[in-house]
Amino acid sequence: MLIGWGRKLAFRRRAFFTILLIFLLAVPVSFSAMIEVDGFIHNDTTWTDVDTVYVTNTVIVDSTAQLTIQPGTVILFGDGAGLWVWGQLYAEGEETDSIMFTSVIEAYGGTPSAGSWTGLQFYLNSSGVLRYCHFRYAINCVQTFAAPVEIYDCLTENFSDRGFYIDGGTDKQTPTILERCVARQDDVDLIGSGTGIYVYEYSDIIISGCHVYNCQVGTDINSSGPTAPRFHVVDCDIRDNLLYGIYVHTCG
Repeated sequence: MLIGWGRKLAFRRRAFFTILLIFLLAVPVSFSAMIEVDGFIHNDTTWTDVDTVYVTNTVIVDSTAQLTIQPGTVILFGDGAGLWVWGQLYAEGEETDSIMFTSVIEAYGGTPSAGSWTGLQFYLNSSGVLRYCHFRYAINCVQTFAAPVEIYDCLTENFSDRGFYIDGGTDKQTPTILERCVARQDDVDLIGSGTGIYVYEYSDIIISGCHVYNCQVGTDINSSGPTAPRFHVVDCDIRDNLLYGIYVHTCG
């Protein structure tokens, strides 16, 4: 829950293995600093921590555009809203100043339902880098479809479906990097639900140094037949998930 609108929010330091992940959220001083956005982004755009960004309806980054999100920025989403990327997205927080993506309900001191917003989605031929980002209460927090995306030191939690959803499509191996990331259910009502990391179709993914727990399935590696993913799971802590830690299977 967001605390103290008008001052910085510090998330507890959590050490996994020998790696220390720090998620620190800087909150703007007032609602008057909030800017509302929706629709298409056609030109290169930067969101900063000067204003809280309120996505009232889904924002679409056009294939010709690049969206840059600076450290400390807070992005709030209305019911059913999301961020769809067809171009490029660079959301690179810092170890002591992360980027927050969550439901607007948290800004008012409430507790959203899992799936309150759709999530961040990268579509065919888009690309991006995520670093020190914190995603809460989405359907699929981060989803990629045939898009080479690099994801480092990011946290997904309290999702209704999946923390990280990596779909390589059916026509080519699409490389994705997922390093030192966390997928978990932190809300007591959500423990034992959802999938932490879901890999589908022609994905080519390295999952390294990640921590996945309190989900229904920790990591689900899935294909629909001949389009099987290639994957490497290295030095991960996957535990306390209700059904499976790592589940590798085909559905056709």
